[in-house]
Amino acid sequence: MITPLRGSFTRPRDSMKRTPNSSFVQQEQEENQELIVEYDRNQWRWSSLLLAATSAMLADLNYTLLISFFPEAAKKKGLSLFTVGLVISVFQLFNFLTCFIAPAVTSKLGARLVLILANMLQSGLSVGMAFTGMINDPKGFFVSVIILRSLQGVAASFAEIAAGGIGMRSVPYDKLGEAMTYIEMTRVLGTVSGPLLGGIFFNIGGYPSPFILSAALLCIMAIALILTPMAKEVDNKGEGRDVGTGGPSATRILWSQPVIVILFFLILSFCVAFTFIEPTLQPFLIRPPFNLGHASVGGVAVLITLSFLVFGAITPFFINFIGLLPSMSLGFLLMGISFIIMAPPVKFEGPLSLFSFMHQTSFSGSMALICSGMLLLGMAGGLVYNPVNNLMVSEADFAGLSLEECSDQIVSILNQAFTLGGFFGPLISGCLVHHLGFPRSCTLFGYITLFFTGLAITLLFVIFKRRKPETDSTDSDLTTPFVDDRIDSQSEGVL
Repeated sequence: MITPLRGSFTRPRDSMKRTPNSSFVQQEQEENQELIVEYDRNQWRWSSLLLAATSAMLADLNYTLLISFFPEAAKKKGLSLFTVGLVISVFQLFNFLTCFIAPAVTSKLGARLVLILANMLQSGLSVGMAFTGMINDPKGFFVSVIILRSLQGVAASFAEIAAGGIGMRSVPYDKLGEAMTYIEMTRVLGTVSGPLLGGIFFNIGGYPSPFILSAALLCIMAIALILTPMAKEVDNKGEGRDVGTGGPSATRILWSQPVIVILFFLILSFCVAFTFIEPTLQPFLIRPPFNLGHASVGGVAVLITLSFLVFGAITPFFINFIGLLPSMSLGFLLMGISFIIMAPPVKFEGPLSLFSFMHQTSFSGSMALICSGMLLLGMAGGLVYNPVNNLMVSEADFAGLSLEECSDQIVSILNQAFTLGGFFGPLISGCLVHHLGFPRSCTLFGYITLFFTGLAITLLFVIFKRRKPETDSTDSDLTTPFVDDRIDSQSEGVL
């Protein structure tokens, strides 16, 4: 029997009554009945979930805020396109590096305190970014913004990991997938809002205005966290999830699985593609035949995330018909096509201009191509992102790890792929556009996406096909919409 939930790993209902902390709960129930009444694991903690989701959303808003206005402002300060890409991408580099220490700090201090401090730090750093507009020396400006963006990446990593832990502990075990879906949807809203709000407030109040807006929102969020009570189990109850195998042991087991490594590469490619246009789209769209303003550039960039949000919501139903790997395959195919059609070169000059016949000279024709490319890229993201959690949980189960033993490690692996992709995307884009121009760079990236992701997905098909005769299940990850009884039954044995 297939269990088609929203990308979530489902526990058997009888196993939910026998959680790893059941003996602890019984002891605490005898000693302090009021505490147990206060914290019922089968209840939704909506206030905690909302605070966590909103904090994660603001971290992403803070990251994408400057996409629609900073490249041009930095160019006026004397920065090259490459250094602009470095300023944007260094946020994700330090976010990635902080992933290795943030879980330990969060466990020691408590997720709520870490989230409050992370929001306050991000708010202060945004105020600092607002004052960098007063620096006219190119070197001084570059050093200032690169340091502030690096620290913002550190703070954002703490906020995202703490928020994710709070979100997971705010819902029943069988609703973890729904909770993470809610958090991801709010993060998408933050990513969407960033370029749009950045462009609008830049037009209203100049360079400092977007940063002041971000600082105010983060400060309000920190105050809300201070004033809102949170159950101590929600605040810091993550350590027990690694009991049995231990964090490092579970991590080594996961990384020893070829499927996990391939999925990491695919998510890394997905994130590189989504951040590829961040430093280079605005300079391309302010030139003829587009001649767009800052707010309009933000509106075009928003199309990717809006499409991802809408199509991601309906993708689970689509996956029910074609399966996980076919969905990912179609997603990467659309991703490659989106880059090829969004900005065809003006004339044929070799392999990178094979699609020059699609080039449009009119404003309406050019806008139709760039907007179609953005919408296709968002659709591709929905098809690629949704199956990943389920495939990783399934592979972890195949390796003998229960969800309790590996969920934090899976989140860590995904976050590493997201942040590393977010670092390399703008950097690769800046280098390619500097030497090839925006149209040919998009075409080349489309070719690369189709080739390497096609190779990786082919390897996954081969692995699962070779493995299928060795399993008793009649379902395979090639066609299983989400997770099957094989996972449920093995998990029941673990618990």
